[in-house]
Amino acid sequence: MNTKRQTIWLISMLSLMVVLSAYYLFTQDIGGKDKVTDATNLQNVAEVSTPEGKDATAVSGTNEDGSKYTISALDQEVLEQLKAENYFEGGMFSELLTKREQQYEVENNRINSVIADVSVDEETSIAAVAELEQLEGKMEKVTQLENDLMQTYEVVFVSEELNDKYKVVVTSDVLEKKQAAEIIDQVITVMDVRPEQVSVQFIPNP
Repeated sequence: MNTKRQTIWLISMLSLMVVLSAYYLFTQDIGGKDKVTDATNLQNVAEVSTPEGKDATAVSGTNEDGSKYTISALDQEVLEQLKAENYFEGGMFSELLTKREQQYEVENNRINSVIADVSVDEETSIAAVAELEQLEGKMEKVTQLENDLMQTYEVVFVSEELNDKYKVVVTSDVLEKKQAAEIIDQVITVMDVRPEQVSVQFIPNP
């Protein structure tokens, strides 16, 4: 529990650092028209923000407020990597990971409840199985996309937004518009979506 409180305190301190860093970034001359620092600068190319785990066991527990949380082995590995590389930008990555896990868990539970319901007709049950396969396939594609992008960027996170939109968060020293366009192309190819469904957020390396 002490370790958890220390982690929360560290994330809070980093949050303050991020605010100050953001102020510095947006009040300085970036000195180049082709360099971008956030999603807003990439609107002309789109809407312009992990390696497989070795253990399939999820990590779960209870927060101090009594709420439950569950973190998959894959995201736990990513969290450990982010901790090691000091990329907990105000808890941003941990929040994104938690949000993704919660979304997946809610959908997975909903679909499995339909599959397990003996009162539903065969057609509904078959449709639920197909939906579950689609959900699992989507998560596999997200993992593949993150792994591919991590060949170029130190830390990558892909999150699904509303209306089947995807947000890609990458860390790098700089991010050129050409690089952002390449990221968008990869997302379009892997996730089978349109350019307007993809956004890219850049976070400077610490």
